[in-house]
Amino acid sequence: AAGWVLVTPPDTWTLRWPGRGGAVWYRIDWYRGCGTGAAEAAALSPVALGIDGMSMAGEVYSNADLLWRDASLVDPLSHSWNLPRWWLLPASSLHEGVNTVWVRVAGLAELSPGLGHVRLGSPAAVEAEHASRLWRQRTAYVITAGLSTAMGCLFLVVWCLRRAEHAYGWYGAMSLCWVAYLTTVLLTDPWPLSNTLDMSRANVVLFVLYVTCFCMFTFRFGQQLLARTEKLLWVMVCLCIAAVLLTPDAIAGDVMGAVWVGFAMVVFANCLQFQWHAWRTRDSQHILLALCWLFLLVVGVHDIILILSLWSAQDSWSAVTGPVATVFMAVLLGGRMVANTRRIERFNLELRDAIAHARAELA
Repeated sequence: AAGWVLVTPPDTWTLRWPGRGGAVWYRIDWYRGCGTGAAEAAALSPVALGIDGMSMAGEVYSNADLLWRDASLVDPLSHSWNLPRWWLLPASSLHEGVNTVWVRVAGLAELSPGLGHVRLGSPAAVEAEHASRLWRQRTAYVITAGLSTAMGCLFLVVWCLRRAEHAYGWYGAMSLCWVAYLTTVLLTDPWPLSNTLDMSRANVVLFVLYVTCFCMFTFRFGQQLLARTEKLLWVMVCLCIAAVLLTPDAIAGDVMGAVWVGFAMVVFANCLQFQWHAWRTRDSQHILLALCWLFLLVVGVHDIILILSLWSAQDSWSAVTGPVATVFMAVLLGGRMVANTRRIERFNLELRDAIAHARAELA
């Protein structure tokens, strides 16, 4: 009855109540008018509710009627933070005047708990917006994961057959680490881990490994000899993974956030360094990769600003550009493989001609 705080979704309650975990209620009051004729028909038209995410799990009521509830509202919590949903409010639960939608969200203080974007309106409008959000928050990542899995396995096989081609091996490892990272984003529960916080630790560790493979692939593709830089990178990787896995729960959120942002900066630094390397070598393949990395840099800066502002991941560019970047990298590496094959074929022809010439001279 008292103590309510006015908020505007999307909302992260730890910005208001630091360290507050557990469950929080959100109350959305809306007015359903009454009238005659056309006004009455409009007032009694169906109403739909859409929510873009709940961190981490929740349940939704229309007045006193339960609309939906996550499978688990206690740890291990269900993962609904990146899963948009919509419902048609049952007409039997609505009445003239003020109606109330109640949303109970359960979350961990370490993982930015709160409520995503909320919308009330006609079923057609809410469903259309839901379809757009579902594409950006789920479908695009599934497509990227599928393409990355195929490309990763393909180039790992190429590396197994030609161990001297280290760039292919690192690209395959990078792709599979990215798939594992996206899987933690798409999962709706923490299985096979025992709790939600452990899944978040795994998410950050996989991101660290992805960034490491990303840097090693860039070094090998560009044929760069950066022994000290590589040693420093591996020392950072070991220290940060240990910090993420061993940090007490009370400060785990801050440590994981710092490690994630730090390795995002490593990606940006790697992309910038390769621009200089490509300009210096003027190699066509290096230039193409530098252009791809420049594009990735722009997308990454845009997305990290969104992620740090919380509840804006559905507007990220990486969700849309991920499949395109994966296909471009596959074409670039495939082109390099073809170029290497043609170089070997030319060498064989030159060798055959040289042998024929030597035989002629001996004759």
